[in-house]
Amino acid sequence: VRPARKGYKGTMQRRGIVDLGSNTARLVDYQLEPGEWYRLAHQIRQPVRLGEGLGRDGLISEGAMRRAEKLLIRLAACLRLADHLDRSRSQNIRRLEIEIGEQVVRIVAVASRDPEIELEGVEIHQPIFKSGFGKRLEVAPDTDPAKVE
Repeated sequence: VRPARKGYKGTMQRRGIVDLGSNTARLVDYQLEPGEWYRLAHQIRQPVRLGEGLGRDGLISEGAMRRAEKLLIRLAACLRLADHLDRSRSQNIRRLEIEIGEQVVRIVAVASRDPEIELEGVEIHQPIFKSGFGKRLEVAPDTDPAKVE
């Protein structure tokens, strides 16, 4: 398998991977053509510090476990929303612009055409977002041609 060629216009798949290390957790988004090529599209890194406070018995501390659990809930919320936003499997949504406010996580879905199918039913993700971020989720479309690639 080799990295993607620039300018590739074929159909590709996406895969999200959660990498939970002793110091940092990553959510990695790959674009791929199975058996052909792959490309790192996005990644989010978050310190989790699982090794901090590691006891002599080799067990992870309660504090580290709580940090990891909170982070995994947030990553799960992001993965579920990402999957939902690509439910048409047409990769209509090109980019997400995210604003985190006091009460709301606002996501603007920049799309090449009306993302009605992708945005339909986004409210089902409210509970996990509220649990992970302590904030309400808002998702809005933006089909401005100047913003699409």
